[in-house]
Amino acid sequence: MNDVASHYPWPASGRYVRAMMVMGLDGAPVGPDGGSRSLSGPADLAALLAIRSHSDAVVIGAETLRVERYKPFREKPEFQERRAAQGLDVAPRLVVVSASLKLPWEEPVFTESALRPLVATVGGHDAAWLDRAREHAEGLVAPGGRGEPACLLDELYALRLRRIVCEGGR
Repeated sequence: MNDVASHYPWPASGRYVRAMMVMGLDGAPVGPDGGSRSLSGPADLAALLAIRSHSDAVVIGAETLRVERYKPFREKPEFQERRAAQGLDVAPRLVVVSASLKLPWEEPVFTESALRPLVATVGGHDAAWLDRAREHAEGLVAPGGRGEPACLLDELYALRLRRIVCEGGR
């Protein structure tokens, strides 16, 4: 994995956003399985894991979470020394972007990840929906009800999450 990671270096300082996705020859981000796994080979998985292994945060949309059924983001012993040397937490933090907050809260990614996931949404939700979301994740509500990417990035940078991977395509 470290050989693969050397092909995807992160800058030593500053902010950095990477976009990761796969697509079929028809341009679709989903394959015969209804997700991305049937489009991905071993090299794709190695690149994805290498990039994630030294990131601060992985940002996905709600539909990507629902379809791909992400596994918990856990501490991986093989990366801990390098993560610590770079000032990174024990694992990347999952950030789910959701306008509706209708998420599969029972999924292990919410209950078993090393770091509590973040859920980014827009304003205007019923208090009960926000309370439910905050039972399972930390909430980021876009100021002024605007869900612009720059606003989310500013919030993540304020949380000291500077190496950000955006995954998906649904």
